[in-house]
Amino acid sequence: MIDSLRIKRICSDPLDYDRQIGKLINHFLRSDYPLKVIKKATIKASKVDRNKLLTYSSKTPHQRIPMVFEFNYKLTKLSRPLVKDFKYLRLDPSIRDLFSDPPLSARRQPPNLRSLLTSSRLPQPPASHGNRTCNKRRCQVCKHIITDVPFIPPGTTTKIRPPPLTCDSSNVVYLLVCTRCDRGNYVGETGSKFRLRFNNHKQTIRDNTQGFTVGQHYNLPGHDLNDLKCILLGSSFTSQQIRRNSETKWVLTLNTHIAGLNRDLGIISDYTFHNRGGFRGGPRGPGPPPFQKILKFFQLHKTKDKALFQ
Repeated sequence: MIDSLRIKRICSDPLDYDRQIGKLINHFLRSDYPLKVIKKATIKASKVDRNKLLTYSSKTPHQRIPMVFEFNYKLTKLSRPLVKDFKYLRLDPSIRDLFSDPPLSARRQPPNLRSLLTSSRLPQPPASHGNRTCNKRRCQVCKHIITDVPFIPPGTTTKIRPPPLTCDSSNVVYLLVCTRCDRGNYVGETGSKFRLRFNNHKQTIRDNTQGFTVGQHYNLPGHDLNDLKCILLGSSFTSQQIRRNSETKWVLTLNTHIAGLNRDLGIISDYTFHNRGGFRGGPRGPGPPPFQKILKFFQLHKTKDKALFQ
């Protein structure tokens, strides 16, 4: 019926319409459709005025709740009982307001051999390195993520080959960089989705929240949110401690605790180092821990870094 109406709407010449309808009938006959069903649908479509088909009809909005089923010929007669028995739902005062209109019965195509064996998209080879955008319509992080491989953070000489992660990746260590200057590098970590963590950073920038170095930096003269870029350095950590170990290694590698926005050395800040200046409660006040202590710390807390150096 739908195909017949489409042909009638397209064909303005009656002879052309008859020719195309004949092709459609032959196609259905070769597909073993019953002749009675084909004849009934064709006669019904021929009685419809073509001018009515060419007139745009606006859809009336409704609040009907859809009930979606996989198509089955045994369910074709389900719509009528739903409408008939709907009145009993209206008698219950507790749910009366939820069902102002009868539910809408809908069908969807069940899995078939074509959908199980084929795909409408060609398989893409997985990328070995480089962050990627998720390409979701409402994602606000894609325009900030860096996809360059390799990438050299501003103010450093370190080449980074990040793994193939996206905005929706979770359990990650990340780097924020400023495209306006080389003093805006910040290394962080999160166990949740990076998109949520990045939105938190954007909120501190909009509110110019005091006490947050990222938010304060991008409110400096000549800086704004468009200068903020990000890159994911690693993921798939087996524990929070290993993730924080990786964060600290990146802080030391990129020197963001001295020439960037990191206030401390990450997980090392939770420990006390007593020689050559205390650190978090050391006897000589705050100061960076000695390099030998840092090496010993990482020997005790081994970490597997997913990002690759070159």
